[in-house]
Amino acid sequence: MSESKPSQVREIQSAWKKAVDDQIGRVEMAYAEMGRLQDQALTHNRQAIDEMAKLGRDSVDYFVQLSSEWRKLTLEAARKTAELVTLQG
Repeated sequence: MSESKPSQVREIQSAWKKAVDDQIGRVEMAYAEMGRLQDQALTHNRQAIDEMAKLGRDSVDYFVQLSSEWRKLTLEAARKTAELVTLQG
């Protein structure tokens, strides 16, 4: 009976080690997947930031264009008004 106890202990230790190793393998796979998903999310976030920056730059450029056109139109309107006033006077 004393010979079977060390054998049973070794079997239990072996089974326990296998279970622990399997669990560590699953955790490692889960962490690898989490890292992959994190990298993917980071890539998407960077793309979104780049798109927002581009949209911001485009909006500023459009505002500058509209402002320039508005100045031209108001200047032209002022000139036409001045012509009308001087022709009638």
